[in-house]
Amino acid sequence: MDLGDAVFDSMFRKTFTISGRSRRSEFFPYMVMLPPFALLLCGFLPVVGAIVFLILWIAPVVRRLHDIGRCGWWCLHPMSFFWFFKDSDPGTNDYGPSPKYQPEAFSHKPADKSREIALAWLAFLGVVLFITLIVIAVTFIR
Repeated sequence: MDLGDAVFDSMFRKTFTISGRSRRSEFFPYMVMLPPFALLLCGFLPVVGAIVFLILWIAPVVRRLHDIGRCGWWCLHPMSFFWFFKDSDPGTNDYGPSPKYQPEAFSHKPADKSREIALAWLAFLGVVLFITLIVIAVTFIR
């Protein structure tokens, strides 16, 4: 699975799915794009933005912990942050087969242009959002 497929799957297909496993290549791009989205909501509706952030944060964190053989409840542990960087457990664990160490994970399939277009728009919106937040922050500082 390439980076575009991983981000697309994590952001749109598996947003509320806590079962299964999530590789680092799927987890980290999602975690990079989530805070600017939540900050934008927090600027307008602070309570709603915080709730949306927590809801969208839980599923990928639990799947990432599943990938290293940990229960999802470990996300409440203060040191769980360091486990996000650990490599996947090879083979099958209690949460399913490893997405990294399976032969079909490396099979080549034709590119789907709709995913590339969606990811390009997401990247563009992320940049616009980031610049907007910087402009708002600079405006309030003055």
